[in-house]
Amino acid sequence: MADRKRIRWIYKPSAPFYDPRVPELIVLGHSRIAKALFLPEHAHEGSFELAYIERGAVTWETGGVEYPTRTGQFYRSLPGERHRGKLNYIEPCTIWWMEFADPEHAPEFLRLSKEERLELKRRLTDLPRVIDGGKQAGERFRLLRQELMRDDHPLKTALVRLHMLDLLRLLLGPPKERRVPEDIRGELAELAREIERRPERRWTVPDMAARLRVSPSHFHRVFREVHGMSPARFLSEVRIERACRMLEEPRHSIAFIAQELGFATSQYFTSVFKKYRGVTPGEWREASLARRERERRGSP
Repeated sequence: MADRKRIRWIYKPSAPFYDPRVPELIVLGHSRIAKALFLPEHAHEGSFELAYIERGAVTWETGGVEYPTRTGQFYRSLPGERHRGKLNYIEPCTIWWMEFADPEHAPEFLRLSKEERLELKRRLTDLPRVIDGGKQAGERFRLLRQELMRDDHPLKTALVRLHMLDLLRLLLGPPKERRVPEDIRGELAELAREIERRPERRWTVPDMAARLRVSPSHFHRVFREVHGMSPARFLSEVRIERACRMLEEPRHSIAFIAQELGFATSQYFTSVFKKYRGVTPGEWREASLARRERERRGSP
């Protein structure tokens, strides 16, 4: 129960339980984010960072390119590489993140030889930006946190390194086996495309499940397995993304956009939009128009 009540936990050099005997692990964090969280562009000099989405979905930006991640996926950033949440915010989610030293320049890294450290860095660098880790990665993070919180175990540092190595092995291993049959995946993909075409429609789980000829509970499970979020969350994400595009057109009022996208009131639309984007629709429109004006003038 204690773990469920915890909203944010972080291990870093300033934490009272930080262990300097494992300097290769710089930061380990876990957070349940209830509404969009400000995350501007930043970089980690001399260290890799992994962000694992335990629940929900987050879109990252690196070099002007967006990288959507969903439940069970890692996002990887290289040492010194500038990155941020989309539009400087990350969406509501449950997330783990780990920052660890560059193996090439950390002689004691996991007690590996120089050749092993160089090979590890090469493989980490060659990984795709987004990597499937499966749901078991969350349990591995919890085991690592558990060892970090123990202060009286004679094998603490060995166990911490063991769990770090286990996480890296999971990351570098073969792709995870798909448990949802291909025919169901195909039908879910077609359904997702229809939701994107008609986000204003009143979509219900029983109706969507009937299209796939499965029970609502089974539909909910396979939808989350494939898309990394619940059907309701997916619909909200689609509506908010469409709203962002519509807000770029000054002729559309906020009330009009709310009605077009199926929101009961403009006030409810505003609250949902702020939850997912961190700002109100009006603030997002102002920032978008200002950005377009800067691009037109050629300003940075």
